[in-house]
Amino acid sequence: STQSTWDHFNMIRKFYEDKVIFLTGATGFLAKIVLEKLLRSVRTFKRIYILIRPKAGQTPMARFESELLKSRAFEKAKKEFPDWNEYVRRVVVPVSGDLTKENLGIEENVAKQMQNEVNVIINSAASVDFNNPLPFALRDNFYSPLRVLSFAKNCKQLSIFVQVSTAYVNSYREGYIEETISTPPFNLEAMLA
Repeated sequence: STQSTWDHFNMIRKFYEDKVIFLTGATGFLAKIVLEKLLRSVRTFKRIYILIRPKAGQTPMARFESELLKSRAFEKAKKEFPDWNEYVRRVVVPVSGDLTKENLGIEENVAKQMQNEVNVIINSAASVDFNNPLPFALRDNFYSPLRVLSFAKNCKQLSIFVQVSTAYVNSYREGYIEETISTPPFNLEAMLA
């Protein structure tokens, strides 16, 4: 019913009230949509840290400006909220980092501040190149989430850790697949050695 939908939505808004969120993969398709939805629909949180990897010739702030603020994904929100740009600059904090590096490549003082504040982590960073050589695929889609989890273990206020994963993590299985941790039909340690 419409009423239960609004009740559910209000419950979500209430949960995020005054929360600090850490979102990875923000320049990618899915996390960009998650960020837009949070910024447009929830608007009750305190801050959103977004991890952005520096690229040649572009700082994370420059990437935030060019790949996020100017993205078509935010057009609806810009129309709905006249204060959109000021609001986003006030609550979104671009953080320079790299999931393939120790401590996510975040400067130590910034990492400590985040670990003292963050309530929700949404890890949506991944490589969607399904033709990557195995070492690169493992680096991006196996070891990097483990590094984010390691970072999360030091977050003193953490309530929720959300891991967004690829559609093919159980590709050897057929039919209906429940959302449970399954045992692969091979020795993972031997494969990684």
